[in-house]
Amino acid sequence: MTDSFRNHGIHSKDPDEISTFIGQIYSGNQFLPHHALKQDVSIVGQTWNRIGFYEFDSQLPFSFVTEEIRSSYLFLSCTGGNATRSSNKRTTECASEDVVPTSSMGVAKCVSGNQGFSHLSLVVDADELNGFLAQWVGKPLSTPVQFELRPLSPEVASEWNVAASCLRLMASMNSTPDIAAHALLEHMFKLLATRHPNNHSALLTSERYAQERTARAAIKLIRQDPIQWKTLSAIAHRLACPTSELENGILRLTGKKSAELFYEARLDCVKRTLSTDGNHRFIATLRKYGFSLSDRFVRAYRKRFGELPSTTYRPHIRQEVDLGKWDQPFPVLRTARRG
Repeated sequence: MTDSFRNHGIHSKDPDEISTFIGQIYSGNQFLPHHALKQDVSIVGQTWNRIGFYEFDSQLPFSFVTEEIRSSYLFLSCTGGNATRSSNKRTTECASEDVVPTSSMGVAKCVSGNQGFSHLSLVVDADELNGFLAQWVGKPLSTPVQFELRPLSPEVASEWNVAASCLRLMASMNSTPDIAAHALLEHMFKLLATRHPNNHSALLTSERYAQERTARAAIKLIRQDPIQWKTLSAIAHRLACPTSELENGILRLTGKKSAELFYEARLDCVKRTLSTDGNHRFIATLRKYGFSLSDRFVRAYRKRFGELPSTTYRPHIRQEVDLGKWDQPFPVLRTARRG
């Protein structure tokens, strides 16, 4: 994923203009207000690496119908009003706090309530999602994944909303933490595939395990170079093993999920770099391994190594270097130490 982060949006009372904009960011469609629009419909958002984040708000009732085949999946987090959504002979109600998936195939319809409908949307490229799932099971899916048209369970919806919010924040940063964003996106795909009913549920939730030698090889690659591999999917492809079986094998062997091993390996890389004599910039080192200077990072580092990262770093700063010329983590670290 390499595209830049772009902001765009529309505020309009013109149904054709609204429909055209939705066609640009999601799917060909018909947007039909139930009566003349007296207030703007607002759609504001960003795109990043074939993913779209949008806030949609209409205070007046409308209907919306898509094309039958689309290039994206749509996930709605409802924030106001209500709507009835239907596709492939299935119908569901969507109200505040619901998260509803809309798959990439079959005409999708939305009819808002009398007070209109507002939601946060995540638009995901169909090839990217189905490609991940094919790697997850170790073979191409016979048909694109079709999620059951109903709200996610409250627990899954909560996880999804938190993850989507974090992903959007990462994407909007001047320097996107690419490693963390990749891992988070794959976590979201896996969350949907394994915890919301779909046409491949039996296959996607298989409890098969990779052989021990394959799991050990994966663990070795993670620890050797977590930056090169970034995600378990990349390693699974290298080892010609389904990602799901590799995840299960690693969990059985270590008692930890692969994400935890990647996180620990990146911490180890930071420790090795900060421990090495040389003119290493502190913040640049953290960013190189997918971290920012945060309370979470400081706590995790101290828990793993028994010291603050500044303690590791200070002995290796050349004496003639004025600390004021360096990025300044130390006041923050002292605050974290008191907490």
